[in-house]
Order: sequence, then structure tokens, then C-alpha cells
Amino acid sequence: MAYYYKVALLRSSAPALTYVSDAKYVCGDIVLLPLKQATKEAVILEIVEKPAFKTASILSFTGKRYALEQMQIARFIAEYYFSSFSEAISLFIPFRNEQGRSEEVGGRSDGLHHSVMPLSDEDSAERL
Repeated sequence: MAYYYKVALLRSSAPALTYVSDAKYVCGDIVLLPLKQATKEAVILEIVEKPAFKTASILSFTGKRYALEQMQIARFIAEYYFSSFSEAISLFIPFRNEQGRSEEVGGRSDGLHHSVMPLSDEDSAERL
């Protein structure tokens, strides 16, 4: 089954891009993907519906990920300082997942594979 992901390139002001993979990733996973003639690191933001345009495939999982709290703080930084999410998240050091990918992030299994950020302030308060 193909999964489509919205990703943010790390250390970039580029807008979010859509890529496809047969592997299931969770929000915060850092992956390698092709962009023009280079391979770039990107963070998974969310699973999206299949777009109307052709998408490139994610190459691999790096074994690193950002915690939900890091992603939330990066979103705040991006909004407060008028920067891109990609530039803000790049300020943080990701965690290395020695056991490979799993559905649990930060010791919790709380549906992170659906959305990177809570939809409301109430959701945010419940997760912290």
C-alpha cells in the first residue's frame, strides 16, 4: 500500500512537499528523499491523501526523529518569528532510534502518524 506524506526539507525555507512511500512513517521521522540531483533530509509532517500530481518516492528512514514537543515548539518559533517550519525544526537535535521505527514516539503511542500538530489548543494541553 502506498502512503503519501507531507514533508519539510531540513534547513530550508522551501514549502512543504509531498512524497510517496510503501513504508509507514510517523510524524517526526527524518527521511532521505531525492530532490533534483541531490539527496536531502526531510521530516515527516503528516499523512495526506493521494495528490492529483505525480510524486517522487522517499528513499529511506535515517533512524532519527523529532519528538512531538520539539515539533510543537518549532511550529511556535516559525509562527512567532515569521520563519519556515523547516528552519525552526532544524534548531533542534533529533533523537536516534536504535531499534528502528515504531509507532511509539517519546514513550507514548498517541496517534502521531495522523497529524504533526494538534488541531486545537485543547488537544495541545491534553498531550503536554
